[in-house]
Amino acid sequence: MAALHCKRAEELAGRGLNRRALTELAKAAVYADAYQINDVVARRNELSLRVRGTQRISGDPRMDYDNCVGGVL
Repeated sequence: MAALHCKRAEELAGRGLNRRALTELAKAAVYADAYQINDVVARRNELSLRVRGTQRISGDPRMDYDNCVGGVL
């Protein structure tokens, strides 16, 4: 199940839908076993940093991801 969510997250990230990809990676973390969890968390953190960088550049307060969802997993 975790692999399915990871695959979907990569597809979403490839289309530029980073926030939806973060949601899928959070779902993957719920289902991940001990061997998968490190990769899932690392990928989620990487995407989270990319989203934050985009928010800083845009300067749009509505894009404040931390206020909506929370910090890095």
